Amino acid sequence: MTTNTTEEGRHTAIDDGSITGSGGDDKYAPSQAVKLETIGEEALVIDPVIEKRVLRKIDLFLMPAMVIGYGLVYYDKAILGSAALFGMTGDLHLSIVDASVTPPKTDTTRLSWATSIFYFGQLIGSYPMTYLLQRFNTRWTLGPVVMIWAVICAGTAGVTTWQGLLVQRFFLGFTESVIPTAFMTTVSGYYTQREQALRQSWWFSGTGWFTIIGSALNYGFAQIQGGSLTPWQYIYVLAGGLTFLFGIWCFFLPNSPLTAWFLTAEERVVAIERLRQGQTGVKNQTIKTAQIKEALLDAKVWLVALTMASGYTVNGAVSGFGPLIVSTFGYSALDSILFQFPLGAICAIGIPLSGWLCSKYRNIRIPVLIGCTLPVIAGFVIIWKSDWGHRPVAPVVGYSLIGFFGPVVSLTVTLGASNVAGETKKSFMASAVFVAYCVGNIVGPQLVKSETKAQHYPELWTGLIICYCITIFSSSGLYVILYRENRRRDALGLDESERDRLAFKDLTDKENEHFRYVLMPGEIRRVAVIGAGPAGAIATDALVKEQAFDVVRVFERRDLAGGTWVYTPELPPRIPSLRALVEQRANAPIEIPRNFPTETPRSEKNNSHQLRYSDTGIHETLHSNITPEIMAFTQEPIPQVLSDRTLAQYGPGAPFRHRELIREWVEGIFTRGGHDKLIEFSTTVELAEKRGEEWILTLRKVVPGKSKDYWWQETFDAVVVASGHFYLPYIPEIPGLVEFDEKFPGRLKHSKHFRDAEEFRGKKVIVVGGSVSAFDALHDIRQVSQKPVIASLREPLAAFGWAPFTHPDITIKPQITSFCPKSGRITFSDGSIVDEVDTVVFATGYDFSFPFLPKQKVQNRRVPGLYQHVFNIDDPTLAFVGMVTGGFTFRVFEWQAVAAARVFANRGKLPPRIEQEKWEKERLEYKGDGIPFFTLSPDFEKYFEALRSIAGEPVPGTTGRLLPKFDPKWLEAFSEVINARVEWWKKETKKAEEQLKLEFKPKL
Repeated sequence: MTTNTTEEGRHTAIDDGSITGSGGDDKYAPSQAVKLETIGEEALVIDPVIEKRVLRKIDLFLMPAMVIGYGLVYYDKAILGSAALFGMTGDLHLSIVDASVTPPKTDTTRLSWATSIFYFGQLIGSYPMTYLLQRFNTRWTLGPVVMIWAVICAGTAGVTTWQGLLVQRFFLGFTESVIPTAFMTTVSGYYTQREQALRQSWWFSGTGWFTIIGSALNYGFAQIQGGSLTPWQYIYVLAGGLTFLFGIWCFFLPNSPLTAWFLTAEERVVAIERLRQGQTGVKNQTIKTAQIKEALLDAKVWLVALTMASGYTVNGAVSGFGPLIVSTFGYSALDSILFQFPLGAICAIGIPLSGWLCSKYRNIRIPVLIGCTLPVIAGFVIIWKSDWGHRPVAPVVGYSLIGFFGPVVSLTVTLGASNVAGETKKSFMASAVFVAYCVGNIVGPQLVKSETKAQHYPELWTGLIICYCITIFSSSGLYVILYRENRRRDALGLDESERDRLAFKDLTDKENEHFRYVLMPGEIRRVAVIGAGPAGAIATDALVKEQAFDVVRVFERRDLAGGTWVYTPELPPRIPSLRALVEQRANAPIEIPRNFPTETPRSEKNNSHQLRYSDTGIHETLHSNITPEIMAFTQEPIPQVLSDRTLAQYGPGAPFRHRELIREWVEGIFTRGGHDKLIEFSTTVELAEKRGEEWILTLRKVVPGKSKDYWWQETFDAVVVASGHFYLPYIPEIPGLVEFDEKFPGRLKHSKHFRDAEEFRGKKVIVVGGSVSAFDALHDIRQVSQKPVIASLREPLAAFGWAPFTHPDITIKPQITSFCPKSGRITFSDGSIVDEVDTVVFATGYDFSFPFLPKQKVQNRRVPGLYQHVFNIDDPTLAFVGMVTGGFTFRVFEWQAVAAARVFANRGKLPPRIEQEKWEKERLEYKGDGIPFFTLSPDFEKYFEALRSIAGEPVPGTTGRLLPKFDPKWLEAFSEVINARVEWWKKETKKAEEQLKLEFKPKL
């Protein structure tokens, strides 16, 4: 299967309308603008460095100006409340005092309508402005309209009657209606779904910042005494001037990332490709009536609109009457202006903070939205029910709490923008949200009844409380709809290759089944498992039995299950890339194709078992070194079948099992549960990268009988790395080592490449290391090699002591300090030397290597940033199983796997990040870096119980695995295994010593 990359094959969305340079955007010649047809239907691999640079450039160009622009939208309508305190009410007769009654009665109906009519203008203007934005280039629409808005705003200073103010306010609202729709569609057209919450919150926070800035300016203008203008007139002239400057920037706004002049051609391609995963598409200026009809019939649109309308009622009341209401608490006009500061600060900080939380943590927009409604409701109640004496504190506190309405409406905007696709439908949603915003702002001022001032405006607070209860119910209903639809789509089993092809087809969210709605935490539905060895087997079983995931896929680069226990007899004559191994540069990432799916010719770099280190470290006579009682998983016993070798060595009660029996046992875990159907064999995960809220896995499959590799990508919500760490040999850096290997090729080996002792027959051999692999190699080699075999080590494993090395056929030497490439001499730390060595076997263990995870660095032979050796602290959707040593392999993998499955299912709970980082820091202090860090001994029980605490109990009604409490008898069994091996070595040593006595016994 080959990818069509011809012009005929690149037919994406060009036929949907004039995408590039349309709408009169003659600034960009075809050679400058990126055409959508050059993007193609297959996903391109994005360089993370370039993507980061592109995102930074987009942020720097768009966000500061958008914050200012939306701040001005809020400022010029909110200053009405301050202007009313500084003489406008009297100058324009906005309030009428009825002195015929006692006490005199003040009617502020005209002020209420001056506030509301602004939003009538916005309401009527929203659809014409949406049409202009959809049909014409953004800069040629936004620039002129903002200039007109600036003139109208400044012209307020010339109004002399309340009727004139109503007309001016109407047209001010009409022109400003262009901004929210333009900003919402701009953000959804430049940013991924995950990024949108934060960016929408940034520009929306302009309301809070300009509440503070505007209040400071208003306070300053209030000090002006005399002059040709009154303080309230100066305020409007300034607002108009600032708006005019913003209008100049609007003329430089590109239509879409396709024509972003501040990006290079390469960066524009990346800017567009980033949008593919969200399936929201790029701007298409063709208006599609079918998308309008779909939007009209879509319950999501109306629920978002209802949430917006009910949430924004408070804004209309606060912007028009806020300072007046505060002044009724017993404060002066100037003090009332100052009390806008805390309300504005809560908006300014709360809006971007909520956006940051939603970009940092998966799908929490609706919970955060509902959470922010609660302090707003509390503020209403506090104002209403507290005493309004002379300069009281309680109602001011309540008034400040109302500032939490900012995050509520900001998150509502992002919910609307992130949960629809299709350019026309996105514009309709933006307009619907805007209409709802206008309706809420129209209703809010009408709730203020000046005649009920003495009763603390009960109609106002009752109405607002009801509206915010509606906000809670409507957003909850939206969650239910989105949740059910996501579940339905996850169960479809869609062709992932279609996802990339459809990304830029301008399909709506309903037309494109690959689209996913933004919801709540715990929505991990698709999990990838990397590796089909023991860790992969138990991880897969734990995930499936949790019954919480729609997709579980396993990727194994070999052609059968078993992982490290798969025997690969054919090996190279020497270690490949010894210099790279020593310098820890081996197994580097390979070059990734740009388009998917595709095929590439097989190559040495991609397919070599030696260069990719895909051969296992299993030798012919390998047996397990732990008793089945504590090696097996709790529900999968290891068969009681003994090999001839282990039977001869340890008798009928032998605790060790042959390598092939273990491999078949691992394979059986897959097949008995039917999980073998989830495995994609002969498939290497070449790249796993997080884009937005999803993991994109780039996969390469070796197709039997073909000379080509097949490449494709799949998308997941979480990843379990179960690839083990027994495949990249660790060889210490010793002076002369690399040069020795180059001079005497084949003399240096790693225990990974040890297969059969016969290759060492009659040879002079050194085995380096004090681990279990060193024991095995020594006692096999000594039987056929020159005697004695030299064991070079610093110190043995504490559990076994020196027993494995005391055999008469073994000579112990300290660590090697140098290799001489000229003479072949090897020098040890005690100054002793050995010449004419035929083979040096490094049984020095392995290093971690994750070439497919570019951001997961290995440091000092350990994986930093993991909590309990399992959970990535920066991203808990990435888990590792099987990355520990020091006993209880494989059983401990089960505890890790179940904990990961429960956390992914939102049933297990991780501690706060600060606690996770504290755990890592304390373990470093306790165990040290490197191998000791991930060595469990001697704290087995503590570790098992920590994971069991995270996992908790299985959910009733599911088949989730139950983790039993750590049993001290397991430690006894572990000790018995160690004693059995030590006794066998002692027996072999005694037998050899007796044989030597017989050989050297004098003959009579």
